[in-house]
Amino acid sequence: MEKTFLKLDKTELTPIGTDKEEKITEKQRRYIFVLVRNYADLTKYTPEEARDILTAIYCCENHLLPFFLSDCSQERASDFIEFLLRYTEEWKR
Repeated sequence: MEKTFLKLDKTELTPIGTDKEEKITEKQRRYIFVLVRNYADLTKYTPEEARDILTAIYCCENHLLPFFLSDCSQERASDFIEFLLRYTEEWKR
């Protein structure tokens, strides 16, 4: 029996957990932490609990797998910031 090998073109592959997009900026990261801290202060959760809760709600609403800020894209960070602004504004009412 003759063995056949396929050549894999690696140019189109993206490693798991990374995006071809630019990584989150330090400014976006700081802004997210400020928004999460404000929510934590309003709700009396710890900042870690607030971050976990808000991330879970964001991911659930957008049908996404959980993510970490350390490896998210600028686009995802912008979407998350918009969500945080909208969600905390609605929560204050």
